[in-house]
Amino acid sequence: MMLGPEGGEGFVVKLRGLPWSCSVEDVQNFLSDCTIHDGAAGVHFIYTREGRQSGEAFVELGSEDDVKMALKKDRESMGHRYIEVFKSHRTEMDWVLK
Repeated sequence: MMLGPEGGEGFVVKLRGLPWSCSVEDVQNFLSDCTIHDGAAGVHFIYTREGRQSGEAFVELGSEDDVKMALKKDRESMGHRYIEVFKSHRTEMDWVLK
């Protein structure tokens, strides 16, 4: 059972294949059918050791339905790149982002 963002694993997806120049607004536009929890603050880019974007990001969503909508975007394009969308959870996101 998935719990809400306040107390459990949350509603999280991981995006892979993002352009290195990708912005929060680009992610919001890509997931425009979904409610992103806390708006721009719900988008978390993963960075390399050199401080550059890795092409991956975690996005906290508002509900399980938003996760399902996001998963339907798997392999859709952002610019000339296709984006992979995976279901994830808060524990993985916190571990990767620390």
